[in-house]
Amino acid sequence: MEVCRAVRAYADSGRSVMLTIHQPRAEIFGTFDKLLLLYAGRVAFFGAPSSSKPFFIQCAKYLHDEEGFADDANPADVVVDVLGRIGRYQEALEEV
Repeated sequence: MEVCRAVRAYADSGRSVMLTIHQPRAEIFGTFDKLLLLYAGRVAFFGAPSSSKPFFIQCAKYLHDEEGFADDANPADVVVDVLGRIGRYQEALEEV
């Protein structure tokens, strides 16, 4: 978290910062201004971190996936889980 605080201070000084972080803790996830999430080389989400979890939960519902997420679920875990489901759905479609 110390590194993230230093990066946040750097960004707050008016500089642009771009990071690659795989499945950050919820505490770290909340420090981001914007997220650009890629899946299979395409943009899966771009926007405010607070909008990502509801967006991906809606995606899971669109896939008629009944497995829900706890209210306190880490947003990064939700993203990875739903993108994995989308990948399995796409693979199943390719087999048909």
